[in-house]
Amino acid sequence: MSTALEHFKQICTIPHGSGNERELSNYLVRFAKNAGLEVAQDDALNVYIYKPASPGYENKDTIILQGHMDMVCEKDKQTEFDFATDPLNLKTDGDFLYAEGTTLGADDGVALAYQMAIIEDTTLKHPPLCLLITTEEETGMGGVIALDRNLIQGNTLINLDSDIEGEFLTSCAGGLRIKLTINGIKLSIAPGEVAYTLKLRGLKGGHSGAEIHKERANANVVMGRVLDLLNDKFHIGISSLDGGSKDNVIAREADAVITVVDEKAKAMLEYIEDIAATLKAEYAAQDADISLHVEKTTVQTKFMSDTKQKLIDLLRILPNGVVAKSCYIADLVETSLNLGVISTADNVITITLSLRSSVESKKIDLTHKIKTIAKVMDVKFSETGDYPAWQYKQDSRVRDAAVATYRKLYGVDPEVRAVHAGLECGILSLKIDDLDAISFGPNVYDIHTPKEKMSISSFEKMYGFLITLLEEI
Repeated sequence: MSTALEHFKQICTIPHGSGNERELSNYLVRFAKNAGLEVAQDDALNVYIYKPASPGYENKDTIILQGHMDMVCEKDKQTEFDFATDPLNLKTDGDFLYAEGTTLGADDGVALAYQMAIIEDTTLKHPPLCLLITTEEETGMGGVIALDRNLIQGNTLINLDSDIEGEFLTSCAGGLRIKLTINGIKLSIAPGEVAYTLKLRGLKGGHSGAEIHKERANANVVMGRVLDLLNDKFHIGISSLDGGSKDNVIAREADAVITVVDEKAKAMLEYIEDIAATLKAEYAAQDADISLHVEKTTVQTKFMSDTKQKLIDLLRILPNGVVAKSCYIADLVETSLNLGVISTADNVITITLSLRSSVESKKIDLTHKIKTIAKVMDVKFSETGDYPAWQYKQDSRVRDAAVATYRKLYGVDPEVRAVHAGLECGILSLKIDDLDAISFGPNVYDIHTPKEKMSISSFEKMYGFLITLLEEI
């Protein structure tokens, strides 16, 4: 077991969800200082660590090793866990490392663990290194946007934020976050109305960039369909709708509190069973565990019928999933939209979407389309967290070196490809002139879900590859 894996496990003891990175950022600063290295920390809690070249490599170009310190905080409903204070509960199953009931944070704890192992190993051969660790990548690239260019050394970048062994990424999509707000009015439920909570469960969810093409059910979209069917047949009321937890995660669960007149309740419950059976059949391949449960509850108010209809109509007409595939790169998703989060607070319903595209004009066009839908539906529109795509570079020294090193070590060529997920390389390419970049990492599965797991052998293999690449580049 390498020291890199031990560092990964240590990182998992320190809470580091997006927006809660201060403790981990300070820990990294202390770690670098204890190793005798120069280190800087900016106001956004980004960390810059500088390791001098090993003997004989002093005249080589500086290499930037980069990753982000924040993780997506997702947990099962039944798991009692506070991401703000609790250490992850690590478990192993054969070759796999996972966190019981929660996300593991291999995205991107892998990068930090590799960097820390390199910091403390004085036997390695490598050029001058600038180790760059950013914050709030998962919630809009806030850390990398706030980077101080004057603190970054070098223009050759190895990004350590990928999740398939043997894949080298050379470009990625850009994106932004869209928020739609419905300001509704609630009234008291009528005498004779009864209330139920609809619970959609059992979906796989996943990373809205890396897994959007797998056609997995989005709980928010499916719940919108269920509400539409029930409203059409029974004229239900809606008291609240809450689903998903992150805009960049395919929603796994959704809850809707609805009302119906008592004399229609029995028929509605039977119809819900029929809907559940239909969903089970439709998603048998990609979400076999999908389930729709109903429980009786009590509420005092519901949205007025025009607000209810506006919500249902909006959920039915909003695009979701793959919007377009690339005509130039086989099987690459070009543009997508993920209906990530729906939340109800008092009289306000908020819908948050994650939009991605590798073509800037397509990103702008889809944003305008959503804005037009909002205008027609009379809901508030806002956008934040706009970040650019990472464009493919025809000539790349770091890519050539990585391919040659991988072939030398393992006797096969890696796959060089683009990815639909967002990486910080696009923003870094705007900050660093003539940036030459590549991204790779070990096998990590079901990222951004509580089923996330990392292959230990792949983690070790790709660390070995990284240190060999630094020696040979």
